[in-house]
Amino acid sequence: MCENNFSPKKVFEEYFVSFAFNKVIANGATISSATVKVVDSSGNDVTSSLTDVTKQKIVSYNVFIWIQGGISKMKYHISCQIVCSDGEEYEGDSYLYVE
Repeated sequence: MCENNFSPKKVFEEYFVSFAFNKVIANGATISSATVKVVDSSGNDVTSSLTDVTKQKIVSYNVFIWIQGGISKMKYHISCQIVCSDGEEYEGDSYLYVE
């Protein structure tokens, strides 16, 4: 529902990326929870090494995810599943390439 392609990052860099769900969430609803999963190009779950869940934030209709590390020349698939206060559920998908 929400798709992004994040700009390539260097292995050293650490910063927030965001998924914006403002175009799909019903008026008056809020994001109750967000679950993030990161998979490398080999299909391995690398969520715990590429993100820091303690820094994840929900602000209005946006989910901010802290991205860190990675392996040079690797492409990662990032999915963000949300549950809204009115029961709606959406998923955003993105790709991140580490230079």
